[in-house]
Parts: sequence; C-alpha cells; structure tokens
Amino acid sequence: MRKEYQEWLDEQSPSTRQHYDKRMQNFLTSMTLTIEDFSNLTPKEMKHVVLAYRAKSEKEGMPQNSILAHICSVRSYCVSIDKPLMFKKNALGKVQADTDSHVFSNGDLKGLFEIGNTFEKALISTAVSLGWEISSVLKLDRAKIKAKLEHGKQNNEQFIFFDDTRKKTLESRFAVLNPLAIEWLTKYLDSSEDSEKLFPITEDGVNKLLKRMANASGLKLTGTIRFHNIRKWLMSRLSRCGFNEFQIKYIMGKAIPVSDRTYLQTLQTDIEEKYPKVYNEYLNINPTVSLVEKTKELEQLQKELSQLKEQNELYKNILRDLVTGKIPREIVKIGGEPEKTPPWANYLKKLET
Repeated sequence: MRKEYQEWLDEQSPSTRQHYDKRMQNFLTSMTLTIEDFSNLTPKEMKHVVLAYRAKSEKEGMPQNSILAHICSVRSYCVSIDKPLMFKKNALGKVQADTDSHVFSNGDLKGLFEIGNTFEKALISTAVSLGWEISSVLKLDRAKIKAKLEHGKQNNEQFIFFDDTRKKTLESRFAVLNPLAIEWLTKYLDSSEDSEKLFPITEDGVNKLLKRMANASGLKLTGTIRFHNIRKWLMSRLSRCGFNEFQIKYIMGKAIPVSDRTYLQTLQTDIEEKYPKVYNEYLNINPTVSLVEKTKELEQLQKELSQLKEQNELYKNILRDLVTGKIPREIVKIGGEPEKTPPWANYLKKLET
C-alpha cells in the first residue's frame, strides 16, 4: 500500500478512517485501479476517472448521496498528496434529500424501546435524549457519564444538562439527559461490566441491532432504518414543542453565528427552563401515564361534567318557576324549611344535597 495513503488514513478519526478507507476501496475496485495507479495520475487524469466513476455508479443505480460520499473521500486523499481536484459548479450533482430511510415516530421508538433489554433500552433512550450522531454516542466515556448520573442523583436532578463539543465540527452543544435516559443508564451501569466506553459496540453493530429490534417489534418500515434518523426525530420534536432555531442548533451541536459566550449562557438557561415543561408531551417516547389511566381520567371528567349539567338544569327549573309564580319568592331560601311540602319543594332538597 502506498505510504501516503496510510498516512492520510492515520490523520483521520477512527470512524472517519473506516469510512474513507471503505469508500476508497470501493472506488478503486469499480475503476479497476490500485492506489498506486490512481496516485500516479495527473490531476486532470484523476478528474476524468472521478467523472467516469460518477457516470458508472449512477447508471448502476447507486444513490446520489452515496456517490458524492465516495467522491468526497477520493478528493480528500487527492488534497493530501497535493493534487486537489476542482470541478465546475454542479458537475458532480447536488446532495439530495433522504427519501429512502424510515422516518421515526414516537410510536416507532416506543415499540423499539419496549422490546429492548437493559443495554438496548439504555442505548435508545440516550440516543433519543441527546440526539447526537452515532459516532459521538459511541465515544461517550463510561466513567464520565456515571459521575454525572451520581452527581444528578445527589442533587435530586430530574434532568441532567452539561456542555459538550461536537468533535466533527468543533461546535459547542448543550447535552440533555432526560428522566428516561437517566433511569435506564443507571440500571445499565449497575448491571454491566466496566469498560472504557459507555456503549462497547461498533456503528455497524448498532444499525444491525436496530434492524433486528424493528423486525422483533413488528415495525412496518417505510425505508432503510438508520440510527441517524433518531437525530432527525429529535430535531423535529424540538421544533414542534416551541424551541427556537438557536436553541435547537445549540442542543444538536450545529453552528450558531455568534461568538458571544454570554448569549450561549442565556440559551442554556432558556433550554433548562423550557425542556422539563414540554418533555412529557413531546419528548418522552415512553410516557408513564398508561392508556388505561388516561381513560379513567377522561371518565371521571365526563362524570363531573354530567353532574354540573344536572345541577345547572335544576337552577334553570327553579328560576323558571320563580318567574312564573309557581314558587313563592318569600320562602325560597336555601336551607330553609317551608311549612308545607308543595311540588317544588324537591328542588330545595336536591340543592341542599
């Protein structure tokens, strides 16, 4: 293997290294080239090969975004050997919206959560709570998370908030561990063996796990199931429950066009105040109030409404009888005892009860 190629891979993060290497090998195999063959080409020849790869892949039915991801890896390598490839605008095509992946609903995530074991419940609830990309979730340090949980318990915190930096973009983000994540992370840490990583599993392992759980839960998929769409779910829910653009970006670790740290502190305060208020209705995939309890509550409200309607009808009848003279005004006193028992006296008895 060419030395420059290995040096280029070594400069990447572990997850990026894996993706880049896989995509480069796919590219070279498709074009029947070795890394040495490709590296020895001139930039102009490289551009020709890349455009030929794009046309071939498109003809074979590869999704546009996958083609661009492969070309991105190739161009990154070319930059590292001082042969940057420049293309005319739109020569490679544009990134397309993802229409091939399953879009998660609250019910979908609840279904996956319910059939999971302790590890799977901890993983899903953490992913839903943080909304991070898979690489960041899998890099979580077990000892640090355990310390945050213990500190939160000591201070009776239902929600744990903490600062973090998104490694991919170096953007600040405000992490949230909600009650469901806290509950199942605590159970998971109490029942599992110590390891450096919180979740000792690979990215491929996570996606295979999700597919297996989807099959086991009977989830009717509308496309490919991807961990990344949990992140999309959280962004959508945060928007629906009223978080503004900057608050959502800060939680998700997206770029905010501001350098004022004081503003970030204001965002933190706003998020800490708002998040608990909207959690149960919008962000909790496993509400504690069951359908049975909700039904009982509704029945009780309907009963109380019926009683109010009946009472209102009694008052209407008494008022009508007063106006028509059926009830002498001078003896209509709540709690009073009329000397005789005329037909309208039952009104008084009902009111007293």
